[in-house]
Amino acid sequence: MELPGVNTTQLFCFANDNSPKYPAFRASPLPQVFPVGLHDPLAREASGEAVVVRGAFDRRNENAAIAHLKQVTGRKRLLNMDFNHASATIAVPRGTIQSE
Repeated sequence: MELPGVNTTQLFCFANDNSPKYPAFRASPLPQVFPVGLHDPLAREASGEAVVVRGAFDRRNENAAIAHLKQVTGRKRLLNMDFNHASATIAVPRGTIQSE
């Protein structure tokens, strides 16, 4: 069963620019496997689409990371959101799903 016009498969990859292997990864054929879903933090940061947490602090310390982001973005209120247990529900009117 599929919804018309909806691609239900999303494959993506987050590149780790902190890895010493980052340049080799970017130059390899592997990123081509993710033509839509490769998220390169350096490219996104350069284009203004993302803010990457960088600084002289432990990035595993959530409070320090949030404080850094507040300073960099000028925002007073930021939240750390845990997406490990996220779910979504969609309501589809009867008769709109085409069965195979």
